[in-house]
Amino acid sequence: MKEVRVTNMTSLFSKEMLIYSLFDLRLQSPLRVVGLIYFILLFFIVGIPIFMISWPPNVYTMFLAMGIPFGGAYLMSKPIWNGKSFLSFSKTHVRYFTRPKILYDWKNRSNNTNYIVKSQILVSRHDDYNELYRLTKEEEALKYG
Repeated sequence: MKEVRVTNMTSLFSKEMLIYSLFDLRLQSPLRVVGLIYFILLFFIVGIPIFMISWPPNVYTMFLAMGIPFGGAYLMSKPIWNGKSFLSFSKTHVRYFTRPKILYDWKNRSNNTNYIVKSQILVSRHDDYNELYRLTKEEEALKYG
């Protein structure tokens, strides 16, 4: 039986990929692959619609259609997003805005939990409320058996 050679590729994808030359053209400073991908993506989202709306293009339209994707790609590929990539930073914020906002003691609680309180006691913490609820249940069990 022939041996199967397995290569660990995680180190390849965890490092930042750089382009030092395009075909025969040598770049003065390396170009980030992530920045190039962001530029292409933003050009398709922003640049092409600007060209389609304002055809034939002039100097100002070219500046808008190329400048916005270039500036956006530059900012998106910089490591200014709280130590994360732009994509990870965006996903974190989308998850934060879509998660349930009912929190007691920094723990998520469901919306459909119903509690019946027969006395008026003001409490501010969920664990205190559960403790009071347990105490009132024990008192009722002692009274009514």
